[in-house]
Amino acid sequence: MRTFSSEDVLPAERFEWWAQFMSRESVAAHYATDHLGDFPAEFGVLDLGSARLVRMAHPAFRARRPLRLIRQSDREMFHLIVAGERPLRMSQRRTESGVFNRSLLLFDTSYAGEMEVTGEQVRSLSIQLPKAALSLPADKVSGLVARPLSYDAGMSTVLVRFLTTLADESVGLTPPETAALERVVVDLVSATVAQHLDVYADLPVETRRQALLARIDAFVDANLRDPQLTPAVIASHHHVSLRTLHELFRERRRTVAATIRHRRLERCREALADPRHERVPVHVVGARYGFTSAASFSRAFRSAYGITAVEFRQRSRETGTPTGPVRAGRV
Repeated sequence: MRTFSSEDVLPAERFEWWAQFMSRESVAAHYATDHLGDFPAEFGVLDLGSARLVRMAHPAFRARRPLRLIRQSDREMFHLIVAGERPLRMSQRRTESGVFNRSLLLFDTSYAGEMEVTGEQVRSLSIQLPKAALSLPADKVSGLVARPLSYDAGMSTVLVRFLTTLADESVGLTPPETAALERVVVDLVSATVAQHLDVYADLPVETRRQALLARIDAFVDANLRDPQLTPAVIASHHHVSLRTLHELFRERRRTVAATIRHRRLERCREALADPRHERVPVHVVGARYGFTSAASFSRAFRSAYGITAVEFRQRSRETGTPTGPVRAGRV
């Protein structure tokens, strides 16, 4: 993720810098704030082909996008904003969102609108993508603008978790990986919007397939501590046959069972390298993430990373480098 910051700009000039940056990199608008004396802001961008993942931190501001600016510059984009704890208000297409937080909010660059964000230091995440990229008609999708969309359940939850993880772990992505992620992001946004429009069945088969895989991934991550997590349990929870589940994973590097084992081992590895957990016995760490015996955990860890879990913990203490695999191995 490329990052930009106002820290190198004089405090009195930071808001003007940020407003110009926003108009150039995000959406052209008239920006205003009560923090003209100092406007500390950060802007992170992860380019995903035609889509962009944007993470921002800034004080409160107001924005107005009139028709004149739309006529001058319209990239015909949808911005899906993940609103956090700070209150947010938006109006567009004669729809008023009211004051809300912890929701998704859709903004259409082709329509005039206003936005107000309150709070001392606001943090937000958004995905920006061309209207034509979605698997749904743009005019139908635009019907959701300025309407708070809950992300407490369904595809919205999966999407928010995916975007948050992607923003946190985007360092070192290769071009092929970025290209693959673009398709996944577009499919997840399409599925999320379709669910809120109640037209999920209208999505292309491949979009629904990718959305199902994302839901399965989220379910696996949330249930790694359960030793009874098996391919059969996953298939039953998602109302698909075991055969269908295995077919979904056919194009991946790992089978369903291998995926569960790999993610359990990664969680254990993170815990073993974390100084906060240094008093927790190694076999307890394994048990916490679903390994039913100390012996099975020890064998799996050594097979995956080339050293025992005890040796890995000791090496992490000595080197102070808790992340990164010891070596590529069989998982």
